Amino acid sequence: MVADWRWLYWQFVPVAVVSGALVAWALPREPIIWKRFSSINWMGLLTGIPGLLLLAVSLDQGNRLDWFNSPLICSAMAVGCICLVAYAVVEWSHPAPFVKFQLLARRNLHLGFTIFIFILIALISGAVLPSSFLASN
Repeated sequence: MVADWRWLYWQFVPVAVVSGALVAWALPREPIIWKRFSSINWMGLLTGIPGLLLLAVSLDQGNRLDWFNSPLICSAMAVGCICLVAYAVVEWSHPAPFVKFQLLARRNLHLGFTIFIFILIALISGAVLPSSFLASN
């Protein structure tokens, strides 16, 4: 079948190509400053990315592998949490961090972040709870 509902997702490809071309055309041409690469927080990269990936894999595959009865899920969660704690310590002490946790001490940013988390929980629970209830019946 040539016409299918999956073709709906391809409608954004021409818009993305045009957007990419316009951004490439409009950005000012600046030379690459190689000195900036020496100040990259490599330890933050080596702790944050694996930590997030291990937690995402364990949350994604936990239901299939019987959650905490699986040594793979338990070890992935443990190592992921350890990596994220190490990431927070590295980011707190690095002079040029990716995420500056000290900014959360500002009241406006802290309150906005907290409200965002609560709204996100409310919206996700409003979508997940009815669908899981209907799936169980």
